[in-house]
Amino acid sequence: MEQTLRRVVVTGLGAITPVGNTVEEMWANLKAGVHGIAPITLFDTTDYKTKIGAEVKNFDPRAYMDKTDVLRSDAYAQYGVAAACQAVEESGVIGTLPPERVAVYFGSGIGGIRTFHEEHNKLLARGPKRISPYFIPMLIGNMAAGMIAIRFNCRGAALPVVTACATGTNAIGEAMRAIRHGYADAVITGGSEAAISECGVAGFVNMQALSTSEDPEAACLPFDKRRGGFVIGEGGAALVLEEYEHAVARGAKIYGEVVGYGATCDAFHITAPRPDGTCGARAIQLALEEAGWQPEETVYINAHGTGTPMNDSLETQVVKLALGEEAARRTFNPQLGVEGGISILGTSGIVEPMSAQALVETIALELRQAAAEGADRVVLTPGNYGADFLAESVLIPSDIRIVKCSNFIGEALDRAAEAGIRQLILVGHLGKLVKVAGGVMNTHSRWADCRMEILCAHAALCGAGQETARALMGSATTDAGLDILAEAGLLDRTMDSLLSALQAHLERRAGASCRCGGVLFTNTRGLLGMTGTAKEILNIWNAKEEHFTP
Repeated sequence: MEQTLRRVVVTGLGAITPVGNTVEEMWANLKAGVHGIAPITLFDTTDYKTKIGAEVKNFDPRAYMDKTDVLRSDAYAQYGVAAACQAVEESGVIGTLPPERVAVYFGSGIGGIRTFHEEHNKLLARGPKRISPYFIPMLIGNMAAGMIAIRFNCRGAALPVVTACATGTNAIGEAMRAIRHGYADAVITGGSEAAISECGVAGFVNMQALSTSEDPEAACLPFDKRRGGFVIGEGGAALVLEEYEHAVARGAKIYGEVVGYGATCDAFHITAPRPDGTCGARAIQLALEEAGWQPEETVYINAHGTGTPMNDSLETQVVKLALGEEAARRTFNPQLGVEGGISILGTSGIVEPMSAQALVETIALELRQAAAEGADRVVLTPGNYGADFLAESVLIPSDIRIVKCSNFIGEALDRAAEAGIRQLILVGHLGKLVKVAGGVMNTHSRWADCRMEILCAHAALCGAGQETARALMGSATTDAGLDILAEAGLLDRTMDSLLSALQAHLERRAGASCRCGGVLFTNTRGLLGMTGTAKEILNIWNAKEEHFTP
């Protein structure tokens, strides 16, 4: 029997933030351009590269909690409870439902890191007997959810969500699902954080994620060429989500409806996003599909916006991949410089960053990651055509890492050697790699489109006459050129000549530390050939040999 999904609405809001400790104060300050960024006062930043943050000011937890609970809770839990109190008071939902039908889905990415630092200092200075018996409850990331549940006698699920920067969003999405599928009739949801501490800031600084600017007015610059990382902040925000019919029946104020949610995982790296952006785009698409969004409708996107080159380029990539070029353009303010940040390349539909440096660094990251995982052998391919060919041909063993390098073949070879990759096969469509055989290491057409000239030169070396050469130079594609060569009986010899030149240029660019080979294919003819070195490497890979000397 098909289940009828219930509607979910927002009936309460609460906020403790660096720009105000109520929703009204926060909103007024945001409209006035107040950002809340200032020098950190919670600890001495003399030895820290980062010296500014967004601290909560003028907050008294005793306005929302009794003195005992304040002493037994970390700041992150205090912010969460305070925000929840505001949201619940505005909603008025408590008392209108059985306690078993009210749940709490409230998260924190880091939890009680401030408490951890303080108690660890006690341990070092005064010994283990001085550690608070409430240390563990104050530390763990589910305590905000637990304290909220206790405060309002919520006997449905009390679940923390811990997904780093996505914590609050995931909490709201999962809360929506709980109501939609009938597991609860109301949910107090949101998230809180209090990570501005010695350990928290030091950790983020050493990840190279935080801005080191000392100017509060120019520190938080996502999607700006001057960006240098994010500004760490703290606070809490809460929503009351409620089943629509129940909210209407009791005359509740309805702020809006939650109509779609999507969640995916990159399954790629502990800190870096997946370079092709496909998983992030799928999350957006799942949410829009559930919401019934139409392309002509307006979309607001609340960006992650960390202000790091890798995130900013990949996040814009994800949006265009999810929404399409035209719809995505309408979501961004042109003043942010996002519109020109990415473009659709070729006919594959894959979105690539226009910033060469951003894309090269993404490629370098993937190569370093491969090396860190113990892989000293990889396959490079410019894009989807190569990946599809490899999947269909079963040419490469399944355990070999495949890295897409777009048009940046020379840069990819450089970074592979730097990362310690010792065996590499470049697999590409003839239309790309014929340029490499001519020494062109950036195969984008704006740099060089000498495909037919190079193909014609090698055909001439193999005995092509004037008529064949003229026909080759007049060909629009390399596929058409292959037909001409086949008709002239020169296809195999020309490919051998081309592969020899390709091998020479690969060796010249990669150097002695990384042994490289090349494989050519087309979509119509399949495998055209491979260099002698590529054959040697493949024999080693297929024999599962563990050691290889360049």
